[in-house]
Amino acid sequence: MSATTAPHGRPRTITAIVAEPLRRRIERCTPARPGGYLKVGTSNPRRRAARPSERAVSPKWAANVSVALLSMDSSIHGGCDSHDGGVTDRGWAILPDVDPIDGTTTAPDLNPAQQAVLDQLGATADERPEFADDLRHHLRAALETAVEPHLDGLPAGEDLFVHKHRLAQVHGCEAKFLADEVEEFEWRVPTARGSIVHKAVELAVNWRLEVEPPVLVDEALARYESDQGGLGHWLRGCSEVERAELRSESLDAFTKYMECWPPLKPAWRPVTESRLRAELCGGRLILAGKVDLTLGRATGQRAGKVIVDLKTGSSLPVHREDLRFYALIETLRIGVPPRLLASYYLDQAHFVPEEVTEETLVASVARLADGVGRLVELLHGGGTPNRIPGPPCRWCPVYDTCDEGQAHRSAFDDPA
Repeated sequence: MSATTAPHGRPRTITAIVAEPLRRRIERCTPARPGGYLKVGTSNPRRRAARPSERAVSPKWAANVSVALLSMDSSIHGGCDSHDGGVTDRGWAILPDVDPIDGTTTAPDLNPAQQAVLDQLGATADERPEFADDLRHHLRAALETAVEPHLDGLPAGEDLFVHKHRLAQVHGCEAKFLADEVEEFEWRVPTARGSIVHKAVELAVNWRLEVEPPVLVDEALARYESDQGGLGHWLRGCSEVERAELRSESLDAFTKYMECWPPLKPAWRPVTESRLRAELCGGRLILAGKVDLTLGRATGQRAGKVIVDLKTGSSLPVHREDLRFYALIETLRIGVPPRLLASYYLDQAHFVPEEVTEETLVASVARLADGVGRLVELLHGGGTPNRIPGPPCRWCPVYDTCDEGQAHRSAFDDPA
């Protein structure tokens, strides 16, 4: 005790500074096999798991992690595309800046159809074209110059909304187009199937558990059934037979997708149901679309994105025109065209690719300008629609009063 505190009987106090204890840092990695905590905060992952495929990995199992070290200097000056890692999976080349760890891991076992998809999608830096930085301005100017006279036929204050289906219809049978414009859209199993399959693909790309097609199709149905849109209203009122047919056909198409497509790596930047939009002529012309699947991205003026439309059934020429329409909107939107357009036919496991060039975009501008002219003329100018018979006649609302359509169907059903 000090002289001051002794008379009062208080003990002497000494203050000392001690070092902070060392802290341990725990690093976790996601193993390759499925599993994991199904609920944040749980202490027993196996008790939370509902099925064996969802169970967490045993604590006794150690994941083998491969680590790749790259020279920072070589990454900056040479670029990732100059790295020669002996990669057997060409999928790494979809993007110029792929995670280096991804380039050194062993590719999963792929069947021939999945490997064919990778071969179509992969591209080295030299194979990705570079476009002029003023391309989108030239395309916009050419398109606005071509459509401006047609848009003068719009009523005051109105705009023209164009999507791929509307553009395709006006370039086909104009009588059917006008009939469909006034006819209220009716959801049926064939029209609803595409929406369910696309939603299932969207879920699969972002799914953290093992992908089981029946589970994801049911999730897609549930999501749409709770929606307040037209498809949700139809699902809540359809018969059990219609719902069973829809589930069966959707499951068939989605299972084919899982069989034919390799797992999409995050480094490829997969995006599903991506919306595109461009407004021209002061907002009087609106172009819109929704892409099934995009992969990659542009780097500077070098193209890198791939746009994919997933299809069931047979190939049609209009499918290529639809993708060119998407490519035009994408170019107007960001200034760089996609590198590749592709329709993928699930029933055939068949890729139909097309590289994008300036000539492709110029042709799309001409087709769009012609379509805008016919749309304005038919909808607001009192133009007489042409009649082009073909397979769509069987679904045409005016088939019963169309001599051309009935003659075509008779010749088709009885060729003799």
